[in-house]
Amino acid sequence: MENQKKSLTLNVIMVSFCFLALLSSGILYYSSGMSNITESIKPDAKKNELEKESILRELNDLKNNYDDIILENKTMSLELIQERDKVVKLISDLVIFNGNQYDLMKYKKEVKSLKVKLKILTIENAVLERKNVLISVQRDSTKVVLQDSEKHNDDLKRDLENTVEKFSKLVVSGTTIVTYKLRNSGEVTITDKASKVEGINISFVIDKNEIAKPIAKIYYIQVMNSENTVIGDNNMETHQYKSLQYSLASNVSYEKKMMRVTENLTGKNFAKGTYFVNIFDGEELVDESSFTLK
Repeated sequence: MENQKKSLTLNVIMVSFCFLALLSSGILYYSSGMSNITESIKPDAKKNELEKESILRELNDLKNNYDDIILENKTMSLELIQERDKVVKLISDLVIFNGNQYDLMKYKKEVKSLKVKLKILTIENAVLERKNVLISVQRDSTKVVLQDSEKHNDDLKRDLENTVEKFSKLVVSGTTIVTYKLRNSGEVTITDKASKVEGINISFVIDKNEIAKPIAKIYYIQVMNSENTVIGDNNMETHQYKSLQYSLASNVSYEKKMMRVTENLTGKNFAKGTYFVNIFDGEELVDESSFTLK
């Protein structure tokens, strides 16, 4: 009986020792894993912090520019102050920001938009100052001087219009191509086999532009085979300086937001080789891509 008790006690000690050994191994493994995770996070955190500091420097420079212009300006001070306050708020938000790289990109886009707005306001301010000078000159100047001033003012106005037009231009990017086969069930199967392809899915992105006005546009899509032959409907559009042969047209209603445009070009008996896809806004080539059928 005493031997059984000793054996039982020995077993309990051995089980306890094994449990403690397993527990220690688990703790060491968990600590090692957490250490590796922490080390992998550090580079990203450092990169985000450097990116944040860079954006803060840009914002502070932007605020200083607004401060200087406001001190020199009287006619547009309210609008300038409102824009400067946006910069100040953005700085305050960014100081306490602890987000990821994706969120930092939103701040960078906002900084870019604020810089464009500052440039436009600066030009508008120059136009207003010129107009004020013109008013004072009109009181005691001759007709010739007045005409020269008006011409100069027209030049400034035209510069402003050109600047606004430049920054309000829609940007097309990210053209992607997917070739596919349509099954009897209606299911779409992606394939790059020339003998099986029955359709070409073409999509592109129109970037967000808060300066641009809502507008209805037509983008012309040109698909060319390796022999530079346009495939598809093969329509012709005549523009100011040249005629454009295209495969299909895409009617777009732009509302100042990023949007993806998708069109499909169907057909059969596609030849093997490399195809080129060009996206035109009027007669201007705005994006391009290519794909290969085997």
